[in-house]
Amino acid sequence: MTIFKACKLEESRYDPAMVEALGVRWGLQTALEQNFRDVCVLTEASVVGDCIAGTRVRAVLESVSYDCHALMSKLGNVSVKYRRRQNNVAAHN
Repeated sequence: MTIFKACKLEESRYDPAMVEALGVRWGLQTALEQNFRDVCVLTEASVVGDCIAGTRVRAVLESVSYDCHALMSKLGNVSVKYRRRQNNVAAHN
């Protein structure tokens, strides 16, 4: 069940994985600001989820992944999961 969703429009010239990672970081920052404790972030980029989980390394995403870990440590129960675009309808509505 989605109880909170947000969007942010930004012009960017980064590659798609970096934009997705920045979006995850922003989502975690927003969850922290809203005092949420149980958070599930869904990403369409498997590489982003893998980098944040620590099962894959991509140098360009390393600093953002580090930021995400720091934010996750301040939240309660947090997960970042990969979902195919067609299975992540909440993100597109």
